[in-house]
Amino acid sequence: MFKPSLTVHKSPKGKLTVLVCSENADEAIAAYKACEDPGEVQLIQRGHFQKQKKIKAPVVEKKAAKKSAK
Repeated sequence: MFKPSLTVHKSPKGKLTVLVCSENADEAIAAYKACEDPGEVQLIQRGHFQKQKKIKAPVVEKKAAKKSAK
């Protein structure tokens, strides 16, 4: 019976991307560990859900606008 292993990424905007789909679970696990993009990543190993992790977007500090001299 065919039981694939795959890694799926969901961006904060909701776009789904399959990072890896293979019969070899090692490839899916490596892609799961290597993914650092903001959003959610799921690992499905041999047709069964295994892990999920959420990655937050890096915080961007806003600089205060300088007031012009009059």
